[in-house]
Amino acid sequence: MTPTANPDCVVVALPAWALAASACCGGRTVSAIDLFADSDTAALTTPCLALPSRRLRIPAGAVRRALALPALRGVSLVYGAGFEDRPDLLVAQERDRPVIGNRPEMVVRVKDPLAFAAPLADLGIPHPEVSLSLPNGEGWLVKRAGASGGC
Repeated sequence: MTPTANPDCVVVALPAWALAASACCGGRTVSAIDLFADSDTAALTTPCLALPSRRLRIPAGAVRRALALPALRGVSLVYGAGFEDRPDLLVAQERDRPVIGNRPEMVVRVKDPLAFAAPLADLGIPHPEVSLSLPNGEGWLVKRAGASGGC
């Protein structure tokens, strides 16, 4: 699909709808690239491109190909969920376009469980205990470091 209008920004996220809707409310013309390309997102964006993925993970090659479309070259990128463990993709995109969001090094920092918990502890802010290995016992949330949601 080729955009019919020059977008102000392109939203790339596992689900792009919320960010796309926010940008549209702000008067922006938006393109979206996500895993679902559902009808709600498609109604707000042109184009609304689906990323082929067997897992809930943003595929690097597909993102690069989609962002290389002539109408999307150089367009500001707004990123959402799905880049938490893919800062390399953000770094690569910064060479070709403005990237709106936290810098890749900040994404890495806040997605490192120990690096995130340490300043909370230093400031006396209550937070769940963090462990890089599965402790004995029940009641632990287990997830891949850098993942979004509960994945």
